[in-house]
Amino acid sequence: MEMRERVLKAVESLNYRVTVGDVSAQSGLQLALVQQELNSLAAAAEGSLQVSSSGEIVYAFDRDTKGILERKDRNAQLKALLKKIGETLFYLVRISFGILLVLSLLIIVVAIFILMTANSRDDDNGRSSSRDGGGFFPSFLIYDLQYLFWPDPYAQRTQRRGRNQDELGFLESIFSFLFGDGDPNRNLDERRWQAIGNIIRSNQGVVIAEQLAPYFDNPRVDSEDFVLPALVKFDGLPEVSEAGEIIYRFPQLQTQAQERTSSLNRTTEFLQEQLWKFSKASGGQLAIAGGLGTLNFVGAWYLFFALSDASIPSELFWILPLIGVLVTYGTLFLAIPAVRYFVLQYLNRGIVDRNSYRSSFARQLREANATLKQKLAFARQFATKKVIASDDVIYSSDKSMLEQRDTDLDAKRFKDLEDQP
Repeated sequence: MEMRERVLKAVESLNYRVTVGDVSAQSGLQLALVQQELNSLAAAAEGSLQVSSSGEIVYAFDRDTKGILERKDRNAQLKALLKKIGETLFYLVRISFGILLVLSLLIIVVAIFILMTANSRDDDNGRSSSRDGGGFFPSFLIYDLQYLFWPDPYAQRTQRRGRNQDELGFLESIFSFLFGDGDPNRNLDERRWQAIGNIIRSNQGVVIAEQLAPYFDNPRVDSEDFVLPALVKFDGLPEVSEAGEIIYRFPQLQTQAQERTSSLNRTTEFLQEQLWKFSKASGGQLAIAGGLGTLNFVGAWYLFFALSDASIPSELFWILPLIGVLVTYGTLFLAIPAVRYFVLQYLNRGIVDRNSYRSSFARQLREANATLKQKLAFARQFATKKVIASDDVIYSSDKSMLEQRDTDLDAKRFKDLEDQP
């Protein structure tokens, strides 16, 4: 932070348009440190790179640079706080829905049983069919609930042995039916920087903006500002050709401890986001979740209308305050997945558009025109790779001083002595 303040103070005193040398002279910091900090500052404060006719790089900043940084810092803190609050609330809501599913179904079964028993008792005709009808429905539900929540241990062991490890359990499938399984692109940034690092390494530490464009969210054809985060991440340096074209060199990625092959393939030629899935649960599990939700919904509304009658059995007075909760829960249990389904369709359309946009840059790179080929040829002039072999090591911390290699023995006169018979 102290270095950032010194560089920012120098930028302000130099009227927000500077070169690396300007800031280094003004702040007294090393050129390499200033270069890295200016890249970081430009990326954070939405600065831009300018190229002079003679090939020098100029960093241009907004006059409200300090304000931009302060607002972004406050926004980042607020977003982090809201994210934690949201995760906590979401977890509590998810747990409460799972618990309410069991409680709601049990309450509905008991209430319907009591209601039908009371109706059967008050039936003057005393028909046996009424008595049978009063007992069949809840017994059937109770059996189903017992099977779902307290399955037979032998059957449960048999199912567990034959079940895929990735298959969700019953309660997990309920959560998945309601809320899904999380963001499929939660590691998108990790995949992005791995791909960018591989691209730079496979091109021997030198790339052009067009080679990095397929891995950013909003690359532009009229500006190369989107490259700045990569310069900060991998300590890169911009170089300018005589024609004013910028290439980006990453010295630290031009050195390897041993020869390595590139891990790039056709599937990583652009950053591809994964589509949202409604649920990882199987079709059968989703059918059970939807069936229970429908049963809960119908049962809750049945009780709502049945208990709207003035003649309510005294045994059911306890459920009157719960009717609103049961109806609301039963409705939300079906409404949330329905709304989520349409939201996911909208999100997936955006993902398809972004993937298509990034793939267009990859296609442009594969079908390079003459101008782009010339720019790539200029970049290859700076490409280099150094592999540090075991023979190049002159010191190792796991050896004593007496065991270290004597570099003086590499002199020509000692080599000539070794060649003599």
